[in-house]
Amino acid sequence: MLYEPAEFDRLTDEPWDPARVEDAIAAIVADADAAFDAAELWPAHEWDGWEEPLPLKSLWVGAAGVIWALDALRRRGHAETSLHLAEAALRTLELERAATLDKSAAASPD
Repeated sequence: MLYEPAEFDRLTDEPWDPARVEDAIAAIVADADAAFDAAELWPAHEWDGWEEPLPLKSLWVGAAGVIWALDALRRRGHAETSLHLAEAALRTLELERAATLDKSAAASPD
């Protein structure tokens, strides 16, 4: 069950419809799949990455969180992604490691 009506205040007069919600989740996953770029991960507005280089890679505002969410939705049977999540995770790790090396090199006095 995705929703326990007694646990929430009603925000709309539209009744809960699990099929409508599942369709919305599937549409969000399809949008995430379409926006993915193997080299650059997902696009982000510069403001989202305040003080972070793009592409965003972290769990809270970046690719790691998108990958986690897509995997959680898939494991729970709510939606299927067309992406190979392990490859996306590896690419995210590669980019994070490269960014860390770049920061270290920039901070190191020569």
